[in-house]
Amino acid sequence: MHNETQRSSDDGEPSGTAGAPILNVLQQENLSNVLCIVTRYFGGIKLGAGGLIRAYGQATTAAVNAAGRVVAIPQVNYQLIIDYDQFDILTHYLQAQKISSEQPEYAVQITISIWLDSDTATEQLANLKNLLSGRVQIKEIGQAFHEVPLTD
Repeated sequence: MHNETQRSSDDGEPSGTAGAPILNVLQQENLSNVLCIVTRYFGGIKLGAGGLIRAYGQATTAAVNAAGRVVAIPQVNYQLIIDYDQFDILTHYLQAQKISSEQPEYAVQITISIWLDSDTATEQLANLKNLLSGRVQIKEIGQAFHEVPLTD
């Protein structure tokens, strides 16, 4: 069941020339959980209604393309503590598996935070323990919807 709220506003522009074209682009792109605000500084009377519709639609399309697309998926955040001699092995594995990680902290050992998909976390942790010969400390930090870039 979808609980969607969709609204648009022309906010002083001629009726149907701003909010509707913006919302139309978002709907055509099949986007959700999005807020789009377009500010026009010049050209209202000179553009006319058709020009305004095109301008707002094109501005929205440009903004969507510039921002890129992500999907929010349920993931679990883990903290890994490893020895320095394991770091290259771990980073290569994370890159190959496309596992998100955060900037490591360097001290006596290396601490790195990673995000694993909730569905495959148990399997991935087993693979990591095996890869690192069991020489890894793993602590679950929490769960959240984590934004992952969509690739074409």
